[in-house]
Amino acid sequence: MARFLIVVIVSLLFGLGVSLATGLGGAVLAGLPVTVCCAMLAFGINWLAFIPASIKQTEHFYDLTGSITYLSVIGFALVFSPRFDTRALLAAIMVFVWAIRLGSFLVIRIRQDGKDDRFDEIKTKPLRFFSAWTLQALWV
Repeated sequence: MARFLIVVIVSLLFGLGVSLATGLGGAVLAGLPVTVCCAMLAFGINWLAFIPASIKQTEHFYDLTGSITYLSVIGFALVFSPRFDTRALLAAIMVFVWAIRLGSFLVIRIRQDGKDDRFDEIKTKPLRFFSAWTLQALWV
């Protein structure tokens, strides 16, 4: 149990630390770098989605939540960045397309298969399941 709690804490600290370091000198929203706000959004979306997934002990929301997280974070960053160039816009569009393509593929696959074997053991263990959702937020 302690190991999974450590994973959550280290993931959170690492994610917020990297977002703070990369956001210094950049756009600011409510006194925080936009990158920190993006990290908080990513963790928030995944932790919120974890609640019904844990209650139902299902992984059906996992991949969809990952795609929603990517789309939300990129959209948030675009909206709250004071300016962006063609390169940034092109990169954002590519992430949008990738998130929609991969997310739809994974959602369709899990609907067809009925489950994802990666989660068979952990979805019945709340702290372990929570750490998987936390790690997903970290990768965004």
